[in-house]
Amino acid sequence: MSKALSILLVEDDFFEILRFNNTISVLNINCNIREANNGAEALKILESSNQLPHLILLDINMPVLNGKEFLKILKSNTLYKHIPTVMFTTSQKTNDLKECYNLGINGYMLKPSNYDEYLSKISSTLNFWSEVEYLSA
Repeated sequence: MSKALSILLVEDDFFEILRFNNTISVLNINCNIREANNGAEALKILESSNQLPHLILLDINMPVLNGKEFLKILKSNTLYKHIPTVMFTTSQKTNDLKECYNLGINGYMLKPSNYDEYLSKISSTLNFWSEVEYLSA
C-alpha cells in the first residue's frame, strides 16, 4: 500500500503513546498519527481536520471524556460514524466489551504487557485496516 494510513490515537498514558509510536517506527508502517489525550481532544481534532482518519485507536479509561463517552458521540454523528474504531485498552471487563460492541466499535484489543505480543497485535491490526482502506479507495 503506497497511501499512508491516517490514525487518530486517543490515549492519555504518555508511555503508551511512546510505545505505540516506537512500534510504528520498528514496523516501518506508512502512517500519519494524530494524538489526543482524551475524547474531548479527539473531537476537536475531528472537527478541525479537513481529512478524517482512516482508523481511530481508542482507550477506555481517560479523563475529561472517556472512550465509551467518545464512542457514543462518534457513532451518533453522521460525519464520523463510519470511521473504523478499535478499542485498545487494558480493560478485561466483559461489560466494557459488550457495551463497546453495542456502541458500534469495530474491534476490541487488550493491551499486552509483553512487547513482542504488542508488536504483533499492532502490526496485524494496522495491516488489516491498511488493506481495508486500500481496497475502499
